[in-house]
Amino acid sequence: MIHVCYTVRDDSGRYSKFLGTSIQSLLENTKSEVTIHVIHDSTLSHENRKKLMSIVYRFNQEIEFHAADFQRLENAKRISLIQQFPERLTMFYRLMIPEIIDGSKVIYLDADTIVNLDINELWTIDLSNYPIAAVSEMSAGANSNAPRMWQTVQTGVVDVNDQFNAGILLMNLDFIRKFVRGGGAENLTLLDRCIQILVEHPNYWLLDQDALNTLFSKIYLKIPVKFNHMLGWHKPESVGAEIYHYVLRTLTPDTKNQFCRLWFEYFLKTPFAAPDSFGNLFESMARSSRQKIDLLQNLI
Repeated sequence: MIHVCYTVRDDSGRYSKFLGTSIQSLLENTKSEVTIHVIHDSTLSHENRKKLMSIVYRFNQEIEFHAADFQRLENAKRISLIQQFPERLTMFYRLMIPEIIDGSKVIYLDADTIVNLDINELWTIDLSNYPIAAVSEMSAGANSNAPRMWQTVQTGVVDVNDQFNAGILLMNLDFIRKFVRGGGAENLTLLDRCIQILVEHPNYWLLDQDALNTLFSKIYLKIPVKFNHMLGWHKPESVGAEIYHYVLRTLTPDTKNQFCRLWFEYFLKTPFAAPDSFGNLFESMARSSRQKIDLLQNLI
């Protein structure tokens, strides 16, 4: 059984469309048995939960919903950036994975992804001696200006060639649990350790990604770009068997763009593709891009 985890906060009720589209692409291309895990808060509506379930059940696969533990997030409010942007607590949901999900291994995926390959290719990578497998940003085609945005690199904590993107991770949960509890800290979790790092480094604006890089950049397994092809860095000439990560403004209503068209091909197969959903969808895209760009401008 392959275990894949997503996280979701959906105040507007429209974010679930992206999650559903990613799940549709994953299950359509995967032959193995899969359990989809969704870590969520109260903003995931009953209606959207039912739509996500209908996608999964259509492929005779399984889905489990896990409520985020907000009591454990109390310490995150000490982080200066969270005090300025409290909605960014959502980014910490994935750090709860080792405690919420039983088992030894899981794939984490951002919702703005299209899995245009059999996810078993990623699942079967040997992770015996590593905490995570991930794609380094530089190998994915990050431009020369990118390292100036990575505070972990600027402060010398992480080597520029080791900075990885945390939007797609193969996670060795047993390794991670043992690693963060090392030195006799029996009750310490990945979430606790990352919060500690971010309190100590208030300039880390990428939050969970910066904390994960601080912990694992020297010991993670680097995997091929096909497992996290960040379209914001580099767009290939043609669509292939890859996992596409639609970061920032790379997903638009432009149907002449083959990668945007690919996303819509999967979206139209989901129960989210009602006639009135398109205007809302485009508005969500624009809002998400504006929020990310505005945040970037405020912080660098």
